[in-house]
Amino acid sequence: MAGLSQPERYHLVAPLPPLGGWRRMLALDRRGGPAGPVVLSFAPAAVLEDPARLAALSRDAEAGARVHHPNVVQVVGLETVEEQLVLVEPYRPGTTLRALLDGSGRLPVELAVRIGWDAAQGLAALHGVDAGDGQPLAHGALGAERIVVAEDGTSLVEGVGVGAGRSPADDVRALAGVLVEAVTGEPPQSPPVPLVSPGLPPALAAVLGRALGAAPPSGPATAAAFAEALAAVFPPASVEAVAVYLEATAPPPALSEPPAPMDAPEVSAELIAPGKGPFVEPTPADGSAAAPERSPVPDAAITFPAPVPARPGRRLSLTLPLAAVVLIGFGGGFALSRLRVRQGEAPPAAARGPSEGTQPSLAAAPAPGSPEPSSPPVAVPSEGPSQPGAPPATPGRPPGPSLSVTATPAAEVLVDGRAVGRAPVLIEVKAGEHEVRLRDRSLHIDVRRRVTVKAPATPVRFQLTRGMLEVTAPADTEVWVDGRRVGRGDQKVDLWEGSHEVEVRRGSARAHERFELTAEVTHWTYAVTSVP
Repeated sequence: MAGLSQPERYHLVAPLPPLGGWRRMLALDRRGGPAGPVVLSFAPAAVLEDPARLAALSRDAEAGARVHHPNVVQVVGLETVEEQLVLVEPYRPGTTLRALLDGSGRLPVELAVRIGWDAAQGLAALHGVDAGDGQPLAHGALGAERIVVAEDGTSLVEGVGVGAGRSPADDVRALAGVLVEAVTGEPPQSPPVPLVSPGLPPALAAVLGRALGAAPPSGPATAAAFAEALAAVFPPASVEAVAVYLEATAPPPALSEPPAPMDAPEVSAELIAPGKGPFVEPTPADGSAAAPERSPVPDAAITFPAPVPARPGRRLSLTLPLAAVVLIGFGGGFALSRLRVRQGEAPPAAARGPSEGTQPSLAAAPAPGSPEPSSPPVAVPSEGPSQPGAPPATPGRPPGPSLSVTATPAAEVLVDGRAVGRAPVLIEVKAGEHEVRLRDRSLHIDVRRRVTVKAPATPVRFQLTRGMLEVTAPADTEVWVDGRRVGRGDQKVDLWEGSHEVEVRRGSARAHERFELTAEVTHWTYAVTSVP
């Protein structure tokens, strides 16, 4: 008897121009509700065949999924599509800064400063995230093609994870180089020299030169400092002015090749990301007629009237509230009652989205009923020991099945009962089902997951929740948790998700109870009362 099968999550719609060796596709994400547009970036063979680079991709993709900022295209996660590893990002309608520069030559200074200010804010948000081992998350591949100017005029940094970046200073230098090209029409020289160019204000030239290392003192130490320096020497335009400029000068959108007809919901031309460079008319295959020549594009920085500049306001980011809990007493006599618990409340929907200032779009909003984009099934591995007997990667072909394990907090990882290192870790395994265990005796962590492995870097993410045990007891009662004395009388003990044990001692009397903290059950109350 025929049955219904689960449809594929991603429906491929049309190819997009590749970037840095990464093949890209526009797709529809059909997870849990109405389909939404996403961009799939397929990992090139050079990444798949390099364990260190693959580990860096998983590490940075996981960290990028934790970034909620209006100037960053948040990573959805790493997924396997058509048996290939892909980086998934929401689609943002607009154009890239590279397409703008290719189409107009250069930008009015106040618009370039605004775009740079936005991008610097996004980089500052990236650099504030721990990508593992205490190292900050960095982009590593920032260029004009990785800055998206959205239709509302906001500029965003995209491609987090593709560059395996570990140096925030390199990101700031790269952004400074992009702004030099945006204002002057030419990239900076290498090695850098003091900047002198018509149309480049001396104060702005000094800020960019310091960031590039062309003039003492050394450039801003952070992306946030660079953003402040830009706004201090030249007032940035408003996002509304950028949106007007974008509408007037942006080149028509283009695909890398014509999309094949598909039985998917229709996607309008506005949902197709523009390609790099101005649109070029194709030459007929039979050679009967040549493509009509186009006149050179005028310098938009000169012909487009400068909008009224406005200083940007400071954006506030929303934070996820902790789950609300209800404390239910536990009584006993010396007699002790049983532990009681209630599930924590889910955070309000308004608090789970991106930070304030992000304009709503098809790509930014997850499908109804879908999990939060801040917690996709991705991992943050680093190089780890290979499992004995696992087949080595064949040159020219993707490596065999492997697990990419990350954890918060970092702890020891065991696969099928064998220790493989401390998270983040990448470990080759055989295809099939495996048990992945996260353990740290000092933190009293012992959590297990079952996962089916079919492809390279199958992600396993341990995002452990912090919970609390609240003990109410007479002042002369000793309280022990997981074999550790925490004090006398009333106590509040923060614990990681997992199985725990509480014990109370009063004179010769002893009582203990085991309990489980989970993402849904985050608060336990243990009440101790004396009885005659």
